[in-house]
This record gives sequence, C-alpha cells and structure tokens, in this order.
Amino acid sequence: MTRRIADIDYLASEQFGTKHGVVLVAAGMRGAITLAAAQLLPVDTPHRSLLILVAFFVAAGTLILQGGTLPTLVRALKLPTQNSAANESLMQQLGIDLNQAVLNTLDAGELTKRDGTPFSESSITQARSILHTMLNPPPELEQQASQGEISELRLEVIEAGRAELLRIRDRGTYPSDVLSAKLAQLDADQISIEARLH
Repeated sequence: MTRRIADIDYLASEQFGTKHGVVLVAAGMRGAITLAAAQLLPVDTPHRSLLILVAFFVAAGTLILQGGTLPTLVRALKLPTQNSAANESLMQQLGIDLNQAVLNTLDAGELTKRDGTPFSESSITQARSILHTMLNPPPELEQQASQGEISELRLEVIEAGRAELLRIRDRGTYPSDVLSAKLAQLDADQISIEARLH
C-alpha cells in the first residue's frame, strides 16, 4: 500500500506536460518504421525500388533534420531541470531514516563480528554516539575500543544501512536517483574501510 501511494505521489509530482510531449514527438522513430515497411513490400510490387529509395530518404532526412534540431528545441522549450535543493533535502531525510534503522539494529544487539562473537560495549557505544550526533566520536571512546573492532563494526553498520536502503527502495518512498546516490555513498564508505583493514 505504501508503494502504491508513493507511485501516485511520484506521478502527481512528475506531470507530463505539453512541452514534454513536443520533445517526445520530435525524438520519435524518424521514418525507421516507414523504411522497414517499404522493405517488406512483395517483390512484384510496382515501383518497389523507388518506394524503398523514397522511404530511405524520408528516414535519412528526418534523422538529420529532427535529430540535428532536437538539442535546440529542448533549449528553446526551457524544460525544468531537476531540483538539486529538493534532492539534497531528500538525501538528508534518507540519511536520517537509515541512521534510525541502524540505531534500532544496534539497540537490538543483532550485530556480531564475522567470527560470530559480539562487539564490545565500547564499540557499540561509540557507534551510537556517532549516529546520534553525526560528529566525530569522543576521544575517550576512541581509546577504549580498538581501531580494528571499530572498523569491523562500521562495516556491519553499513550492511545494516544497505539492507534498510533496499527495504526503502521496495516501498518506493524516495526517488531512484536519491537512492542510487545514497547506495554509492555506502559503497564508497565500505571500500574505504575495507582498504584500511587489509
């Protein structure tokens, strides 16, 4: 139900206007179907060669004329571009949602090291502190937990965030470009941490 409502919201906000229709028509097939239909004419059709030649020139002419003027047409119509401020706001909200999901996972005590042993309480506390404040961890917590364990916990936190991101994607509550950007950010964080570990 949530996904259906999100789809309706998306379609309402991304309305297809007259300008979009003009661009769609201008970027059409450009005679390709005409040329294909002319070539399918029976061999004994009168003036078949001439018809195919005319269809070829129609296809080539529209390709050059419409294709060459399409960028100018798009600029002249002044189609609205993506709102980067709105995307930034959505990215921040998505980050908040992911952090809340990770905090819930930390509170549930479900994260373990790769060898199956639990993380130390100081590592969990440090991760909570980072997620709560979105600032650098306090120095006293850095001294209590080993850097290797913190890095391993950060990898588990990234995995929990990625799982939540996929659940959010399935609900359709965020635009795909925002989700892709956030996923790329999680991937980059994971690669950076793994490179430092090895």
